[in-house]
Amino acid sequence: MRLVPVVLDPGRAEGGLVTEGFRVLVNDAQGEGTHTFAPGQPVQAIEFSVALNGSSVYRYPFDRYEASLVVLAADGTGTVGDPLLTELSVTSSVIAFDVAAARVPQDACPFGTCATLDAARPATTVGYTIWFMVLAWGLALAGLAVLYQ
Repeated sequence: MRLVPVVLDPGRAEGGLVTEGFRVLVNDAQGEGTHTFAPGQPVQAIEFSVALNGSSVYRYPFDRYEASLVVLAADGTGTVGDPLLTELSVTSSVIAFDVAAARVPQDACPFGTCATLDAARPATTVGYTIWFMVLAWGLALAGLAVLYQ
């Protein structure tokens, strides 16, 4: 996943550079979930992975996956700091999947911004795969019919 922090507080960043340090915490499946933006650094994208739950690739093209996304932000660059308000806007650039996101209600996720992600194959992929399977079985059966005549 790629998270692009957009600083909405005009006093926290100027000209793309951080003026007051802050931290962004994400539920990274690889372990390192804290990303610190120190004063003077540019605001840049954060790359991380989330764990996919659900189906298996062996169910192609009918495989579906779910993931949970948690984003927290805190003031300062140390271990202490006041929480900052966060908002999420999720878009997908993955061609192989249709990805939909739904925000988790604030009462179910009181400590930050949470979202659930659902990924499924596009209908065109499913249709093409089924068409190709029918074609392959048709050719196989036609070859058997020719062989045994």
